[in-house]
Amino acid sequence: MSSKSSLVLPRYAVAYYRVSTSEQGQRGLGLESQQASLRAFVSAHGWTLIGEYSDIASGKDDRREGFQAARARCRQLDVILVAARLDRITRRAHALSQLLEDGISIRAADMLGADDLMMRIYAAMAQKEDRTWPSRTFVTRTGVSDLPQEVCPPCLCLTRRGPLLAASLICRSPSGSARQLRQPA
Repeated sequence: MSSKSSLVLPRYAVAYYRVSTSEQGQRGLGLESQQASLRAFVSAHGWTLIGEYSDIASGKDDRREGFQAARARCRQLDVILVAARLDRITRRAHALSQLLEDGISIRAADMLGADDLMMRIYAAMAQKEDRTWPSRTFVTRTGVSDLPQEVCPPCLCLTRRGPLLAASLICRSPSGSARQLRQPA
């Protein structure tokens, strides 16, 4: 005899893929691996994929066409929004929290077992990562890591100072515009 509590309803999912640059999008970098990862993730959970949306845009801009379409579809059908990684959906903790508050269930293929609280924490970490990567790439590109640090006011990234680098200290703000931090001495 079957009871209502033992009834297992099929789960449906909408996939969302994103790459940041048109070069990545044109060459298929990342999109194909995201699709493969998500399709395997959805299949392993026994879910049915009912829609796939993608964007070639920054994760900081939540007005992305594919993202908005995926969000609307999830809301319309009450299905799960899935992505290969959480930062593919958004790099803004507030945006992710808003999705969850709106009743949209979110899952990421690389975060097995993550609940809504963990998703919020990871979203905050992704937002922090987006603000700190410039200082790490500076060290990687230049090999200079022993200079004093200062904070760039517009984006809070760490920059390096010193006589050899004064002419080349350029910071990219969150809006994408570049500015020289200091004029050469």
